Amino acid sequence: MVLYDILLQVWWFVLGAVLGSFLNVVIYRLPRKESLIWPGSHCPKCGHLIRWYDNIPVLSWLFLRGRCRDCSAPISPRYPVVEALAALTVGLIAFAVSGGRWRAVLAGGSQAWYVPFFSSAVLQVLVYSTFFLSLMAAAAMAWDRQVPPRLLWLPAWCLVFVGVLVQGKEGSGPEASLLSLPAMSWFHWGMALIVGSLCELLMSEWKTDNSERPSSSKRRRKDRQSKRNQVAATGTQRETPSATPGQQSQPIDFVSLAGIAAILFRPEIALILVFGLLFLGLFLRVGSLLSRNPKEGSGDFLRVRAILLAVGFIGSWGAVLLEVMR
Repeated sequence: MVLYDILLQVWWFVLGAVLGSFLNVVIYRLPRKESLIWPGSHCPKCGHLIRWYDNIPVLSWLFLRGRCRDCSAPISPRYPVVEALAALTVGLIAFAVSGGRWRAVLAGGSQAWYVPFFSSAVLQVLVYSTFFLSLMAAAAMAWDRQVPPRLLWLPAWCLVFVGVLVQGKEGSGPEASLLSLPAMSWFHWGMALIVGSLCELLMSEWKTDNSERPSSSKRRRKDRQSKRNQVAATGTQRETPSATPGQQSQPIDFVSLAGIAAILFRPEIALILVFGLLFLGLFLRVGSLLSRNPKEGSGDFLRVRAILLAVGFIGSWGAVLLEVMR
C-alpha cells in the first residue's frame, strides 16, 4: 500500500465515524418524527447546543468523560459505540472492496455513465455500508422499544437498485473490486422476500395473548367512544393512540434485510442467513408460548426484534468475509 492508499483508507474510517454520529441522531429522532436537521445536536437534559469541538465522534465523549460540559449530565456510552461501530463498518467495507489498493482500483475501474462522480468501487462501498448502517439503526431503535419506521430503509433500497442497474456483474480483471455485486437471481430473491415476510409476520405478532385483547371491531368502537368522551370533556378533539407502539405499525426490517442480502451476497449465503433468522425467531416464539402464562403476555417483542436484527448484522458480516475469501 502506498501513502495514497493509506490516506484514502483512513478517510473511509473517518467518514464512517461521521456517519455514525449522524446515525445517533437518526436513531433518536426518526421514530419520534422529529426533524433530523433542526434543531442542532443538543443535550437532552439542559437543552444547550453541543459545541463543534464537543461533537467529534468518539473522541469528544472520551475527553468529556461521558458527561455534558454544561450540566454534567451523563451521556450514554451507546453514542461512541455506534460511532466506532459505524467507522469500522464503512472502513472495513472499503478495504474489502479495494483490498487496500485504492489507487489501482480507481484508476482501472470503469466510470458508470449513470453516476459520473462515482467509480464502481465507490458505489459498492456506499451500497454495502448503507445496508449495514440501516440494519444497525433498526436494531438500536427496536432495542429502545421504538418502532423502526419504513422510511429508514429507503436509502438502502434505492442505492442497492442503483448498484444493480449501474454495475451488474463486476468484471474479473486484475483491477476488479474484491467485493462485487453478484448477478441477482430473481428466484432466490423471491424466496428471500417470502422468508423475510414470514419472519416479519412472526415478530409483528409477538404481542399479548389473543384472549386478553378485544376484537378489532370492539377496539374501534372503544376508540370512537374514547374520542367522543374527550370532545365532551375538553371541547377539542385530540388524537389518542389506540394500540401499543408495536401494534401501530408493521415494520419491514426483516423483509429489507432478506431482500437486500439476496442482492448483495451469493444466493446460498443469503438464504442460509434468512432461514437461520426465521428458525431462530420461530424457536423463540414457541419457547415463549410454552414457558409463559398467557395472561402475562408473550414477552417484549421489540427487544426480541432488536436481538434478531443484531444476529442478522453479525451474519451479514460473515457473508462479507465469505465473499472476500471466495
